[in-house]
Amino acid sequence: MPDGSATHALLWIAKSELGTRTVERFDRRFLNIANPWTDKRLLQWQGLTETRTFDAEHRPGTFGSGATEVEMIPLALYGLDHPKIPALLVDFRDSRNPKRREMSRRILEDVTKNVLAVSRFGDLPYFLGRSVFDFVTGKRGMDVNQPSRLKTYSQLKLLLSLNQSLEPELRSEIADRLEIVSLNPLQNSIEAERSLAKQQYEALLAYAASPDGLPARLALDRRTEMTKLEHDRPTRIFFRVANVLSFGKYTHREKESADIVARLDVARQRGYHTRFLREVAQSGLSYGGGSPAPDSGSGIEVMWNLDEVKNSLRFMAEHGSASDAKAVVATARIFALTNDDETRRACLATLSQINSTRARSELLRISELKDLDQGWRELSTHYLSAAGRAADPAVSTGSVGPGNPDRH
Repeated sequence: MPDGSATHALLWIAKSELGTRTVERFDRRFLNIANPWTDKRLLQWQGLTETRTFDAEHRPGTFGSGATEVEMIPLALYGLDHPKIPALLVDFRDSRNPKRREMSRRILEDVTKNVLAVSRFGDLPYFLGRSVFDFVTGKRGMDVNQPSRLKTYSQLKLLLSLNQSLEPELRSEIADRLEIVSLNPLQNSIEAERSLAKQQYEALLAYAASPDGLPARLALDRRTEMTKLEHDRPTRIFFRVANVLSFGKYTHREKESADIVARLDVARQRGYHTRFLREVAQSGLSYGGGSPAPDSGSGIEVMWNLDEVKNSLRFMAEHGSASDAKAVVATARIFALTNDDETRRACLATLSQINSTRARSELLRISELKDLDQGWRELSTHYLSAAGRAADPAVSTGSVGPGNPDRH
């Protein structure tokens, strides 16, 4: 498969060894094919063969002294995902052998349902008998009446379409025999499915390149997504109700702007970093009432990469806003759940830079914690004072209110 896992196996036999070896017992139940050593059809084989090179130790694909060429005859192709034993998919001597195994499940279901009018859940004796039968066949690994055969057939068809390591003649032979096994007369052949997939891919490329295709669709989606940034929750609920009442004909979209991509990019990153900080905060301990406990030392330094945590904190400090209440709560919890000084400073700086009512409340609460080190309380007070000055219009313009001394 594309990920490198082996899902199928192809079984061969050396033509030169036919008739020269005697096998006392051939385990037919494991391979589910006729004994090849005593099969006269192989001695007179006129079908597909391949010549392969083996060294003196029977290792394939090597050259040198003692290397010999051996004519090989394919016997069967198996799926390896089947429990207990490999599932027979292609029998090169008997094409109907896999067909009968594939039909067994369909016949059992159709006869009981349509002929006998027996339901598995409506008839207790049938339910018990079928359960015992499925249990026994599953334990013995029988590839008869097994739903897992469908998956391994699908994987094989995918391999034949994408894998070019097989010889073209062998791949064609397998594909032809695989079509015999199909129970659905309306099912497409491998060539038809390959042609359809190619046409769909070409149509997708044309849609992506057309100005009225994918670019136009993305522009509409961006304008719809901008609604979250431009309007509050009640307004968005109103737009949603209007969309439902109009049966989807009305969808509110913002006007196109030059900075729409940049603004959406920042908004999506804010969402990602908020979710990450909340996950970090929720993985640690929490104090009563949902507030973080000071100096709890929950060990998030062990559970998380603090560089990633500080990177998210710096981003929220730069791009956070008053609407990021969840990020504020998560930042305050992380402050209490870590013993890393640098991460704590980043938490306080982030709360100060966001500078919302909730952020200032968290800074005030931290500054009043009795069990917290005096240095952290003073730093929190300093950040709280800086946040208050930034929020004061008079201070931001450099002026001082009446009767108020200049603040530093």
